[in-house]
Amino acid sequence: PNIEKIFVEIGTEDYWESNTRFLLKSRNWKGYLFEASKQSVQAIKRQKIYWQNNITVINTFLNSENLNSELKNNIKEKNIGLLSLDVDGIDYWLLKELKVLNPRIIVCEFNTILGDIQSLTVPYDKNFNRVNKHYSNLYYGASITAIKELLNLKGYTFIGTNFNGINAYFIRNDCSDIILGSVENIKYFPSKIREGRDKNYNLTFKNNPENFNEIKHLKIYDLKTNSEKYLYEYSEIYSKEWLDKFNY
Repeated sequence: PNIEKIFVEIGTEDYWESNTRFLLKSRNWKGYLFEASKQSVQAIKRQKIYWQNNITVINTFLNSENLNSELKNNIKEKNIGLLSLDVDGIDYWLLKELKVLNPRIIVCEFNTILGDIQSLTVPYDKNFNRVNKHYSNLYYGASITAIKELLNLKGYTFIGTNFNGINAYFIRNDCSDIILGSVENIKYFPSKIREGRDKNYNLTFKNNPENFNEIKHLKIYDLKTNSEKYLYEYSEIYSKEWLDKFNY
């Protein structure tokens, strides 16, 4: 099957660092951007890329309550080639609620600090704001295991992560032959990005096992037990393979 040259990207900031800009500029795709920041939306509209291409940006803060209605009201097509999700917060809960789109490919950010053993996500909060939730800027999103298990239930196959361990990639089962035939090994990588902050919002340059200690006292939602716990309650978060790839 052909992949429709239409994408939806949720969480874009000013769109300079994005998962779909290449498709827009170099592959002539049509795009829809959803961004909560009014300032970022204005910055996108000031760029040449906005009037030179078939792209629409929608300034809205998405949560489980309004996700499907906002997508339905703003997107003409139901069948799209790619969905990219990166809201630095309730990504898992948005994916779970998604009903009105059936993308062939899904790209979703995961949080390396939550490891690769447990199925974990931040508890749902319709007004989730990463910076306000904890000064460290590390408390957000879901573990890669949580996202893999959810999308498996939704009919998607995991096809790996990017090398720097930020985004996980999935393809819909009915068109998996497009990708799987050319993938030698499905690999996944943890992130080595050191983005933790101190109380003055200065970068601390701590590695991820150290950053885990910064947020281990915070509540996390365990999708296996459907209950809230604290991160420090888990004796295992990182597999040996995950730790080896940290290479600290």
